[in-house]
Amino acid sequence: MTRVYRVVAIAGISLAIAAGVGWYWAKVNEKSAIREQSAADQSRQELQTANNSLVRMRKATAEKHKLRNVALLTHTLAEVATAPTQQHLRVARIKWDALKTTLTAEQSSEKSATTRDSGYSAFFKAGDAAIKALGDDSVPFSSVGAVNTVASIALDMGYSYRDNATALDDPDVNEALASLRAITFETTKSYAGAIVRTFDQGAFQDAEPLIREFRVLYWGDMGLVEGSKVAMAMKNFETKLRQIHVKMTTPTPEQDRLIAELQKSLANGGNLRDPKYGPLWLQLKELGTDLDISSGSIYKQLSTSVSKRRVDSADVAELRETLFKALENAMLEERSQPWKARVEHLPSAR
Repeated sequence: MTRVYRVVAIAGISLAIAAGVGWYWAKVNEKSAIREQSAADQSRQELQTANNSLVRMRKATAEKHKLRNVALLTHTLAEVATAPTQQHLRVARIKWDALKTTLTAEQSSEKSATTRDSGYSAFFKAGDAAIKALGDDSVPFSSVGAVNTVASIALDMGYSYRDNATALDDPDVNEALASLRAITFETTKSYAGAIVRTFDQGAFQDAEPLIREFRVLYWGDMGLVEGSKVAMAMKNFETKLRQIHVKMTTPTPEQDRLIAELQKSLANGGNLRDPKYGPLWLQLKELGTDLDISSGSIYKQLSTSVSKRRVDSADVAELRETLFKALENAMLEERSQPWKARVEHLPSAR
């Protein structure tokens, strides 16, 4: 019996040992399976993260591509809006049509993933409708009159794109917008400063090309990047330019005398509306004249009087000391801030 008990005990111990070993390896295998599952889950997560990152990068690339194109569209539409003569208008329209043709071709191309479904069609439609409303022979922009629809469409185009791009909250897109803001602010500020210096040192008429470029940015590019403070500072600067224009195109007593004398000297009714006479025609038109370009010495006296007229020193001082500094400070403040959506569209800001 003692031997039997011994055998049974040995067998029991063997079974216990076997069970313990089995339990141990089961636990080892279980932990190994858990580790493998965890590694697989981590791999899937890393793959998903990489895929999401790739999708985001592609979207950001497409959005930055679109930002560049929308900046071109708003700038060109603003050139149409601010065209002072029919020649300027024709050139700007040709540029607008060329952009439409190029972007439409890109958008319809299967190879161009960055421009497919980019929504340019809405911009084209709004721009074309506004341009068509101008008519074929109009000179659209008036420095003292009401703003034409094309200018408003250009500004709204910038606001619309800017809000949609900012809503993506993508760091790459925000960086591209901030870069565009820095360039546009610096360019606009440079034109504004050059206008003030020209008024201070030269004739009113000498600043005309600078004022045109300032207004192209005013109605075009700035809508993509400005905040409310810069928008208001821009409006105040432009309002003063318009006030100065009204003063400068109101005939002086001497100009009134020359106009009256010139009108009396004309044997036949002439017409200065031929666009080949350019800025001088615009100046005389705004002085209320409709005169023959070949009217001799009196005409030359009048045109010289217009071309050499200086802006009042008090107006120059207000532009330089108040309005330009306010614009400069507003730009500096907004450039130092993180990029954010412009909630208020401020339609009255222009």
